[in-house]
Amino acid sequence: MIGFVGRGALVLSLIGLTACTPPQPRFRALEAALLGKDGRQGERFTLSASYYPGDGAVQLSGILPGGEKFTGNLIQESRTVYTRPPVYRPPVLWRGRVYYPDDDYYDYGPRTEYSSRGQAMLLGSQARTLNCQFTFADAGSGVFGGGFGECSLSDGQKVTLTF
Repeated sequence: MIGFVGRGALVLSLIGLTACTPPQPRFRALEAALLGKDGRQGERFTLSASYYPGDGAVQLSGILPGGEKFTGNLIQESRTVYTRPPVYRPPVLWRGRVYYPDDDYYDYGPRTEYSSRGQAMLLGSQARTLNCQFTFADAGSGVFGGGFGECSLSDGQKVTLTF
């Protein structure tokens, strides 16, 4: 039987372990298909999206059916907004003591809002580029929340993406 002090030490050590766990990387496969000149779906392939915390960008990479490798970063539009301006409330003097209103702990700090659109330019190993436009189902999750996209190779070929 563990005493009260032993239980407290166990809980604190578990909290310490979870607090020290580094953020985990995220990965997502994007199903892609080349479109022929007639608009019909051609060969299928997979692009992969990876995000490593601290890098600040989602990395896209993949290999086309012909063997050409493409890599690049995904760019998602964002803006910083302030939820509401702070309201000054003067201190209150009550029974000889000064009290400061807590404003109900409103969050006055900045918040980042993400767009449901993104774009990427992937550079190929054979001097071609792949320009992509994305629409995200969940703007806050970006490519990891699902959506679709359309890309065009520098030689005019089109690629459709679903994720």
